[in-house]
Amino acid sequence: MNPSPYRHIPNTLTLLRIAMVPWLGWTLWKGEWSWALGILLAAGLSDALDGYLARRFHWRSRFGAALDPLADKLMLMTAFATLAANGAAPTWLAFLVLWRDGLILYGVVHFFLTRGPLPMRPTLLGKTTTAAQIFYGVCLIILNWLGMVALSQNPILIAPIVALTIFSGLDYIRIWWGDMQAVPPRRVRPQV
Repeated sequence: MNPSPYRHIPNTLTLLRIAMVPWLGWTLWKGEWSWALGILLAAGLSDALDGYLARRFHWRSRFGAALDPLADKLMLMTAFATLAANGAAPTWLAFLVLWRDGLILYGVVHFFLTRGPLPMRPTLLGKTTTAAQIFYGVCLIILNWLGMVALSQNPILIAPIVALTIFSGLDYIRIWWGDMQAVPPRRVRPQV
């Protein structure tokens, strides 16, 4: 059975989403809110489409399983860092989001270097946190676009993001600690 010539479409869409990251950062930095919103919507649609195609046509790959969450992390980290840098989001909140996503990336790399490939198992709490962070980012962009900047600092918008970010970060630490205990370290060959 020949593999489908279209099987790389999900990974191509994910790579295109990664290519949108600098544009998103630039438009947010410049306060081009409508362009930034358009980029985020295009990224969201491409994320949904690549996931649908991978599941529907069994075009899943290990590369795609690692690349897709990386694209999400890059998009969110860039959005929060840039929004904080131009004063559209609280700086401390951006640091919290960057802490969580940096922690996740560090955990994956550390596990890979010391144990081998980490089975990618996004949790419901992790997915909910990412969705909430995206929602908050979109709200910030829309509020800034409409000139309602003061509402973007509303504790009702911020509190759920803070709680989810902290709890999901701690949950990933708990999961990785269990994985680290279950998988022995790689044996390193002695250098001669």
